[in-house]
Amino acid sequence: MGRLGQGLRSALAVVAVAGGLLKLVAAQDCYANSTINGYTFDVDNFYSQDQLDDFAQNCTTLFGDVGFGSNFTGSAVLRNLQNITGLVTVGSNLTSIEFPDLLSLGGLDASSSLLRVVSLPLLERVNDIDVEEAQSLNFSSPNVLNASSIKLTGQISALDFSHLDTVFSELYIDGSSLKKSFNVSLPALRNASDVEISGNLSSLSLPLLATAGSSSQQAGLTLYNSGKPINMSLPSLSNVNGTLSLDGGIAGIYLPSLLNTTADLVVDTSSSLAVYLPSLIGANKISLEGAISSANFSSLEYFTSFDIQSNIYIDCATSLPSNRTHQGETSCSGAAKPTNNSGRAISIGVGVGVGVGGGIGLIIIVIWVYRRNLKHKKRASEAVANLDVYGLQEQTHSAAVAVERPNTDPPPYSRY
Repeated sequence: MGRLGQGLRSALAVVAVAGGLLKLVAAQDCYANSTINGYTFDVDNFYSQDQLDDFAQNCTTLFGDVGFGSNFTGSAVLRNLQNITGLVTVGSNLTSIEFPDLLSLGGLDASSSLLRVVSLPLLERVNDIDVEEAQSLNFSSPNVLNASSIKLTGQISALDFSHLDTVFSELYIDGSSLKKSFNVSLPALRNASDVEISGNLSSLSLPLLATAGSSSQQAGLTLYNSGKPINMSLPSLSNVNGTLSLDGGIAGIYLPSLLNTTADLVVDTSSSLAVYLPSLIGANKISLEGAISSANFSSLEYFTSFDIQSNIYIDCATSLPSNRTHQGETSCSGAAKPTNNSGRAISIGVGVGVGVGGGIGLIIIVIWVYRRNLKHKKRASEAVANLDVYGLQEQTHSAAVAVERPNTDPPPYSRY
């Protein structure tokens, strides 16, 4: 039984070695080589799916670049190939490109309005990804861990970078040309040198992003939403350099781990926003613009300038930092405080009523005075009529007494 066991183990070892040899034999290196106009290039150009299949069945690692001819239309699927050291260039009429077995890639450069799908399901390492002029692009690379740079522009439909951990240079996602909203979720991203994400965003998720930006003032973290307001939540962000810019439709800002930074903080919101950053202790320049309704920087101590320019009403007295230990320039401005329109209407109505009533009363008083004066004049005229031309009373009311009047002429008439 012991000898049988030893023989079985030996046989299995031989099978294992043979299997390894088979793998080594199957793993073949290929070198891209094309001659164009008498010049040799390290590139293999393909013009049909049949060419791809013939090439890939005997090659697992390609040293050089891959290109696709303009007459290659539809979908391109490159099976069996696991490593490409160079650049894959897609500038043709392809609508879909798939590398189902690829593990590492030097770079992908695509500029085509027809391209709809890029599928790299097993890819773990890539230097550069650059896709421009996309139309409803669905880009899937769920297992890539690290990249030097990723740049996607155009109309983006869906993205899948589920395990992306680090982008050493630029992470640029711009879907602003698409009216339809799209979601950006980078659940594993922890570090990126320069991040810019913009477009009609339905949601944004960067739960683990801790470091963004480099020492350059041009780098940093920029988020811009051209659609309906969303929450810009960066719960793990603790280190940012350059500029932290949050722009567009913002429902709320959440930066609980950001305590001290040398970066500028710029917020420009198109929707009413209460900026609540009670944990921030120090920053360089802070600028809040747009529809800022209020601000809370209760722990802020260090800054070079703090500026609020709101296009709606804001209480500057409670929104400016009050806990600072180092003097920095502060300024705040906003729209006029809104008034109560209903109360104003009531006041105007009461004023008009009182004014009209007072006017009528004044007219009545004037008429009454005029009529009273008229009566007094009438009475005075009647009294004068009862007197003789000598100013003597003709007779008393008590009795009739005869009075002899001297026969004298009346005095001469005079105006005076």
